[in-house]
Amino acid sequence: MSSRVVWLPLLLAGVRLAAGTADFEIAPDGVTVVPFHRARLESARVETTAGGGVRLRDGAASRVPGRNRAPDLTVRLKARRPGRYLVSTTAAADSRGKLLIPDWKRDSVDFCAKVRFDDRLPERLVIFVPWRDHQNNRWTLGKFDLTGEEQELAVQLPRGFALKTLEFSPCVSPVMPPRMAAYRPKILPPPGVHPRVWVTPDSLKRVRENLKSDEHRRIYEPFRAAALRPFRSDADPDEAMAFDRALCDAAVGKAFVRLLEDDAAVGKEAAALMTGFLHRVSFGNRIDSCREVGEAIYAASLVYDWCYDLLTPEERQFYCDKMLAMAEDLETGWPPVRQTIVNGHGNENQMCRDLLAMSIAIYDENPEPYRWLAYQVLEVLVPMKNYEYRSPRHNQGTNYGYLRYGCDLYAAWLMARMCGRQVFDPAIFDVIDYWTYMRLPGGDVLPDGDGSLERRYWAYPQTTLLAQAGRKSAQLKGEMMRQKSFEKYPMLSLLFNDPSIPVDPSFGTLPLTVDFGTVLGGMAARTGWDISPQSSDVIAMISGGGYHFGNHQHSDSGAFQIFYRGRQVTDLGQYHFYGTPYDFDFAKRSVAHSMMLVYDPEEPFAVGNRKVANDGGIALNQTLPLKPSDLTPDSIFYRGRVRYCAFGPDRMKPPFSAFSVDLTGAYGKKVEQYTRSFYFLNLGKPEHPAAVIVLDRLKTARPEYRKYLQINSQHPPEITRDGIRLHNRNAAGTGLTHISFLLPEPENRSCEMKTGLETCNVFGEQRTPPKPERWQMTAARSMVSPKQPAQEDTFLTIFQMTPDGGTPQKVDWTKNGAVLRISLADRTLICHARGDFFRKPFEFTVPHRSQCMLADLAPGVWRLANRETGKTLECRIEAGRNVIFFPAAPGVYHAVPPE
Repeated sequence: MSSRVVWLPLLLAGVRLAAGTADFEIAPDGVTVVPFHRARLESARVETTAGGGVRLRDGAASRVPGRNRAPDLTVRLKARRPGRYLVSTTAAADSRGKLLIPDWKRDSVDFCAKVRFDDRLPERLVIFVPWRDHQNNRWTLGKFDLTGEEQELAVQLPRGFALKTLEFSPCVSPVMPPRMAAYRPKILPPPGVHPRVWVTPDSLKRVRENLKSDEHRRIYEPFRAAALRPFRSDADPDEAMAFDRALCDAAVGKAFVRLLEDDAAVGKEAAALMTGFLHRVSFGNRIDSCREVGEAIYAASLVYDWCYDLLTPEERQFYCDKMLAMAEDLETGWPPVRQTIVNGHGNENQMCRDLLAMSIAIYDENPEPYRWLAYQVLEVLVPMKNYEYRSPRHNQGTNYGYLRYGCDLYAAWLMARMCGRQVFDPAIFDVIDYWTYMRLPGGDVLPDGDGSLERRYWAYPQTTLLAQAGRKSAQLKGEMMRQKSFEKYPMLSLLFNDPSIPVDPSFGTLPLTVDFGTVLGGMAARTGWDISPQSSDVIAMISGGGYHFGNHQHSDSGAFQIFYRGRQVTDLGQYHFYGTPYDFDFAKRSVAHSMMLVYDPEEPFAVGNRKVANDGGIALNQTLPLKPSDLTPDSIFYRGRVRYCAFGPDRMKPPFSAFSVDLTGAYGKKVEQYTRSFYFLNLGKPEHPAAVIVLDRLKTARPEYRKYLQINSQHPPEITRDGIRLHNRNAAGTGLTHISFLLPEPENRSCEMKTGLETCNVFGEQRTPPKPERWQMTAARSMVSPKQPAQEDTFLTIFQMTPDGGTPQKVDWTKNGAVLRISLADRTLICHARGDFFRKPFEFTVPHRSQCMLADLAPGVWRLANRETGKTLECRIEAGRNVIFFPAAPGVYHAVPPE
């Protein structure tokens, strides 16, 4: 049974007992409901309502914000069976409360009652949240230990809300899988040795030695000075203490100084601070309070480990008991099996850092937590991430991915520093490049997955720091400096930074193009590494092929984006709340991206049992794969196959970058065959910096299924003779993207445009973005479609970027059977017109001297011969790199495949 969201049917109403005993008896099973109007009320201040609740009388001031401890009502109760019980309330808003709802904030006292249970300190607990029924607003109050003796619950009421019922149900611990319960890890913490969280006695020597470097001395001196300052808490001594991040940071800071300097006095200060905090802290019942619970467990684990010899045996036992009790309030539950460690909130700090650090710290006193966490990390997380990170791109996108990738790194380094070796594949440290290649001029990143970025400089300093510890790259250390990792995470910097590695603020060691592999396919290409606001670099990215991992990942396999002096071709979704109609019907869906839509009006789309809008795109799947064997071409997670990704001939500054993907498997039964090929041309001229060629070959199951090539832009485009023109601007000026639709032919081509609120209209189902004042409401969706229904169609689209006032270059193209030739400036592209590989001899013509890319070649040794010059070229083609780059003289070429 979930203690957070599901309640059992009512089995027993609260029954009033005889005089002189408890007022209500709590049943050992099911749900016991205690009506508040039958509690002991202070009648001068409290009245009953017509709806069966109790509220403050008009004119009675709420005592919740003050220090008056006199209760407004008390409930005397007795449990038939001792144990821990989950307690919730139902409440209703009166006329005053309804006025408060629009201004609801997570920390607002207006929506709280002050609750005292037996001799526990009073604490402010939420009794009303605005997204639930305003007249039967059920919210979990917390977990309470019932002794089987008479106990008292005293409540002070807020104004504006009536409390209706108090509900009790016995807590049920989650059940572990048998394999986890029986697990005996081969990698263990060093027994009887402290420290072992982040450092062992051997590695501590290196951390101390690094303090002699100028770089670490500049970090440590201000950190030490702050840590040695006395800490004064302003918490009310008469109430339970709320989570205090500053106190936890102070305690950990003092413990770290003790670790580095072996200073017992400052270590005792750390222990006293943390011990007092653990005795008094209450995390309340606010939304997401579990994150604060995790932070407290992590901080307590560090103090426990680093000041172990300064704690008495009784204090150590108290720490262990308290941390394990707090673990029950995490979303993962305790044992930690309510969420998976491979994705979602379970792949964040709860298991990867907080509980893992605790389990290592207390291993000698209680080895069970480490066995359970080691199972989750070594047997579940490591195999899945080793498979996922074959692609150096994160499936949760640029926003959520940085957090969850950082948590994978926390798990990697906690284990590595404990046992002396890495338990993850080294490829985990290459994933950081994903954010580097998504970086835009001005500091933002291309959107990918859920999130609202658009910050001045998108930073993830702790993640970059932990990745750099494994990469040991001067370039990545330069990125750490831009993100101010030392200033924001000084303790982690002293633990993981290598002061011998120089700082390279440039990107000169990185190629301009990256291949994202085949597990989560894609490619990012750019014309340069100028990330200043005045940059005129072009950045393009396409995703496609591999697998879908759910949660914050979008249904965008095959989508692409282009940035030139601003967003030109872009993602239009906003992210605010997960799972709203706008989120599941538009933002996460194909329709919010620049990709192909195939509209079958009868196609059903759903998330579980919930019907969602038919957007004509690929499936919306929120199921999470949990292990590599879940990821097969016949699984619900399959999103197509990367045919090839190649760039060159200069690997650092490639004139050509090519990506081709078979997306047939992404669209379900409505599509029989679909390949998309994306070619990025770095033209190297300010007036014509880059061009993109997109070729789509699509065959549907039925000709009447409408095909749409969709291009989404930040601003409505201008109609031109052969297409549309996009625009945007940054500090460098206005940038244009000239789009030419070469296929379908003009007589068989329609183009419709959706702007304003219509942008969020999903084939007749209107959705409204959560932030209508944002730029997405002035954006546009341009949808190109063949007029004549046909099973098979080809789309050929050219994108050319120029400064304001610039004109696109002439495009010369021919199609001769399966051979498609496109010439633009000094470049010539030869590819297969039907989205297949060339396997037989063929001929093609190069009209003028140019750099040539011959694509879609089957693997093996190919021979090219120019009939005019007689020169020949032999080249070995590898699977996944099915292209040849060569300088081509004009003439007719004969291509001969492998024998």
